Amino acid sequence: MRTKLTDSEIASSLTALPGWTFSDNMIRRGLEFPSYAHGTLFASGVGLLAEGMDHHPDILIQWRRVTISLNTHDAGGVTKTDFALADKIERLFANGPA
Repeated sequence: MRTKLTDSEIASSLTALPGWTFSDNMIRRGLEFPSYAHGTLFASGVGLLAEGMDHHPDILIQWRRVTISLNTHDAGGVTKTDFALADKIERLFANGPA
């Protein structure tokens, strides 16, 4: 079982992930895309990354914005797994889904 991080551990880990915030027991980031299609393609890439980690984020797709919210449900909060996935999401966003 994954271990829930303390608020101070979360705050410290967030320093390595600019744009990510902690609220409502989740880490979250909203990302802007040039079109709705680009956002849905990105969300699909996130889904594939998450599935490979057996970890399943909440993904909200809006017009040109995708919001990713991460926590580990069975741990009751944010864990190192959430930060590992957030890091992979950042690399996907930086490099594009292709």
